[in-house]
Amino acid sequence: MSRSILLLCVLAILPSAQGQPQKCSKLLTRKEWRTLTHSEKAEWVGAVKCLASIQHERLSLTKDQTVLEGKRSPYDDFSYSHASVENSAHRNAYFLPWHRWFTHLFDTSLRHNCGYSGPTPYWDWSRGHADLFGSPVFEDSPEYGLGGTGDCDSSPEADCTVTTGAFAPSAPGTSSWPGQSPTSSGGT
Repeated sequence: MSRSILLLCVLAILPSAQGQPQKCSKLLTRKEWRTLTHSEKAEWVGAVKCLASIQHERLSLTKDQTVLEGKRSPYDDFSYSHASVENSAHRNAYFLPWHRWFTHLFDTSLRHNCGYSGPTPYWDWSRGHADLFGSPVFEDSPEYGLGGTGDCDSSPEADCTVTTGAFAPSAPGTSSWPGQSPTSSGGT
């Protein structure tokens, strides 16, 4: 076994057969939400709405392996996929790598399907940890705001429906899984 480890170490330090290591052909820029201009925020929101407007036959399955009926969007698929792995991709060691991959897939979909070419936004919640819900990420601008935590209390069906910002029910392209209901914040 020690020979195997030694061989792996030697192979790891040998130069690649191609000589020079490959360089990324294009690095994608990530920017914290507060550093985006209003137009960058609006462009990203527009791309998310574009993703929500693309309709296709449902590819997702419920927990009992039945197909969800009706036409949905890739945005709905991302929303459904994220919620369906709550127990396997949250509260464990897979949280960071799974979400990094998931964010990469979402960003790639925005770029491939909707022509988005701007920076990938992220939220550094630690910058406003004393007042998370006062963070600029929850702006209520109908052009570029993500909206607040939503209506979680008006009825059992409220499901934290986003009521402000660019993803409020009055804004076009704001459905979420499993039905054609308004976008849900999931309580966040």
